[in-house]
Amino acid sequence: MKQNIKMLAMAVGLTVMGSTVATYASADTGWKQTGSVWNYYNVNGAKQTGWQSINGAWYYFNGSGAMQTGWQSINGAWYYFNGSGAMQTDWQSINGAWYYFNGSGAMQADWQSINGAWYYFNGSGAMQTGWQSINGAWYYFSGSGAMQTGWIQDNGKKYYFESNGVWNPNAANANNVSRPDGQLLDAFQNEIKKHINNQEENITMTYKSKNSNINEVMDTLVKEYDKAVESNEYLNYNIANTQYSIRGIPGNYTFTLKITYRESKEQTNYVKTQAKSIINSIVQAGMDEHEKVKAIHDYVVKHVSYDTSFQAYTAYEALANRSAVCQGYALLTYQLLKEAGIENHIVTGTGNGQPHAWNQVKIEGKWYHLDTTFDDPIPDVQGRVTYSYYNLSDTQIAQDHQWDRNKFAAATTNYTNELANKIQSGSSKSWKYQDILKAIKR
Repeated sequence: MKQNIKMLAMAVGLTVMGSTVATYASADTGWKQTGSVWNYYNVNGAKQTGWQSINGAWYYFNGSGAMQTGWQSINGAWYYFNGSGAMQTDWQSINGAWYYFNGSGAMQADWQSINGAWYYFNGSGAMQTGWQSINGAWYYFSGSGAMQTGWIQDNGKKYYFESNGVWNPNAANANNVSRPDGQLLDAFQNEIKKHINNQEENITMTYKSKNSNINEVMDTLVKEYDKAVESNEYLNYNIANTQYSIRGIPGNYTFTLKITYRESKEQTNYVKTQAKSIINSIVQAGMDEHEKVKAIHDYVVKHVSYDTSFQAYTAYEALANRSAVCQGYALLTYQLLKEAGIENHIVTGTGNGQPHAWNQVKIEGKWYHLDTTFDDPIPDVQGRVTYSYYNLSDTQIAQDHQWDRNKFAAATTNYTNELANKIQSGSSKSWKYQDILKAIKR
């Protein structure tokens, strides 16, 4: 009898041990497939849902934990996940059409400026080519989707498109013909743009005109140069000085420019590369415009200090030396916001009665003033971020800032009220808006 009891105890022990081993072995970690469904389990064996960054790629899992592929609408934006579930960015060819996804993976629609060219995407996000009627105007897009300007030939006929891409059917009879090699003045301006966008320091161009008044011709060309520079907002604030000269005889002039840039072409390319890297590190998939703007504001304030020697004016110096005056803050903020797909402008005027630069940013269709310089007061304190000048209305920032309001959109919305309304409406991101509202403390 004792022997039987001993054997029974051994059997029970083996059963318990077997149960323990089985339980440990069944703990799911990493990728698991059930039928056609893929799930992902973290190190604790918990099935993951929502956005997940795995081995450098972003994936999205629905409420049941199933990995998503193909087109997905998430928080009002469209994303595309390949057959392996990885979120796609940049240019993607899908079912015979081209689409563009920003760094956060959101599909882009309408007008988009990409690598210096303008593209148009229809309501479904598909890139358009050829002739397109947009808001009552005709445009022409190349086979690669780039909006065309100047003279083009289509089916044996020549057409002229203004610098904004709009077709001018009366180009042959236009009054602004100034004939650099028989082209319109807009074409002359476009030629200037090519030179300055390449950051060439010495530019010589021929200009043909019947005007025999060389001073009038000079004034005309300088105005076209100014328009070309202003069309590139970042470059506009990186030109320190321009010298002009003109020579020749009526009908044939030579226009010469000598330009001094604050940044070299290599430094500007460095800024663009770093901006892309920074956005990839601080902007996560699924972030909306409110979250992106705060992440960018905080990054600039934390990583740049004010240059009290008043020598550093560029975004390059703000990145490489981590020090700049207000113009450097505004330029870096501008480039980061642009890289994140946030429309913004650089505003110049005065702050506390002194020459000053800051940004105007568009969030969900509404404009606000964003001053990263004034939110980083002197002396610099490591890690300190303030929000006294974060997304202010015209009325709020006008207490100590002045600017030419005719040049910028009106900023009429109180941002804290906007956040409070979104929280009250029961937005799915109410908790995130509460965090932002708590941080800015206004």
